[in-house]
Amino acid sequence: MKYSIVCLFVLFLFLQVKAQGELDIYFTVQLAAVKNPIPKTNKLFSDMPNLEEVKFEDGFYRYFSGNFMAHHFAQDYLKKVHAMGYEDAFILAIKDGKERLTAEEAIELIYGE
Repeated sequence: MKYSIVCLFVLFLFLQVKAQGELDIYFTVQLAAVKNPIPKTNKLFSDMPNLEEVKFEDGFYRYFSGNFMAHHFAQDYLKKVHAMGYEDAFILAIKDGKERLTAEEAIELIYGE
């Protein structure tokens, strides 16, 4: 019985990850959004690992750190980012590599909640 429950749970997780993969959604932490790019030599983000700069269609350069398939992992990472002094950082989701979604919108798409 216990084995059956574990198998069902693993199957459920697999289907959720597969569905999320088909949606091409991941969670990340946004650190800043600016009109002019921040030079790579700027010390503003010198302590931030895996920093990603993306220019969006609205003309803003957005700076992200982290790439998470699950929202709770992004929440844990956000706590660390806040502790590093980036108090305005927040979680958002990226769909298809370019569309920004709130975490709530992404969770609704992924889990139908």
